[in-house]
Amino acid sequence: MNRFVLSADLVSDLEWQNSRIYTELCRPNTDVFHGVMSIGMLPGDGHYALGIHRPRRSRPFTTEAAHLMDRVAPHIRRALQIRSKFQQARTAADAAAAVLDNLSFGIIQVGATGRLVNANQAALAILRANDGLSLERIGLRARLAEDHNRLQAAIKDAAGLTAGAAGSGNGAGYLRIRRPSGARPYSVIVAPLGFARPVVISNSPVAMLIVTDPEAGGQLDSRALRTLFGFTPAEARLVNLLVGGRSLPDIAKELGISFETARTHLARARAKTETASQVDLVRTVLLALSPVRTVAPQRQATASQQDH
Repeated sequence: MNRFVLSADLVSDLEWQNSRIYTELCRPNTDVFHGVMSIGMLPGDGHYALGIHRPRRSRPFTTEAAHLMDRVAPHIRRALQIRSKFQQARTAADAAAAVLDNLSFGIIQVGATGRLVNANQAALAILRANDGLSLERIGLRARLAEDHNRLQAAIKDAAGLTAGAAGSGNGAGYLRIRRPSGARPYSVIVAPLGFARPVVISNSPVAMLIVTDPEAGGQLDSRALRTLFGFTPAEARLVNLLVGGRSLPDIAKELGISFETARTHLARARAKTETASQVDLVRTVLLALSPVRTVAPQRQATASQQDH
């Protein structure tokens, strides 16, 4: 462990040339015969195996080769350990990104100048729509000048708080970003990412934007409704339509049932959620399920979106 040895120290040349590993695997493909090799430790109880090999027709390695490798081994080991730590950090980052991608509202992380650092799938869909909020080479932009100025001011305040600048703002900024399409405005919360955290590099995230699209209705997961609240399939369908803003008469017509049957489904759904009114029922269901996307698509790279 952590020491280079010669292959001849582990197994004789005669034993190696007659082994099935050599005759069936190594000789037909690479003719690995002579070697100097080591096994070492990695963070998290991992191991690495490192070897330098020559074919049988070459001269064997000498003990001097093992001594030479022992001198450079600490540097090789350190490089492999650093690589392993980066891989662990990447795995943790990918897991965090997958969590964000399952949220139904947009999460955007920006640098001090408003340049995009990261965004979840819901946010990318909003930016791609280019309806009030867009991503340009200079960074995040609101379509209307007044909204853009307020957005940049809120990002600047949040960036100052993240970097620990005194008097830079009062915390989260709350904005309405209007949309040229005439759809209802986005609701945007701009918040600092931690306090007294110096910005180390220019693309460090310093502010987080939470973007809610009031027009994004979507379907709640009927299976989740049935699991959480014990709804029947008919009750789950009715509640889903209620959450989408439909009136009870319209729902009855769409489902092909009488108004009285719709009222019965509604009463049973209220009883199962222990709610006192239709409004309270919708609020309870939304609080339970609306943060989660029904389907989480494959994540795409976002840090470089602004350059394309």
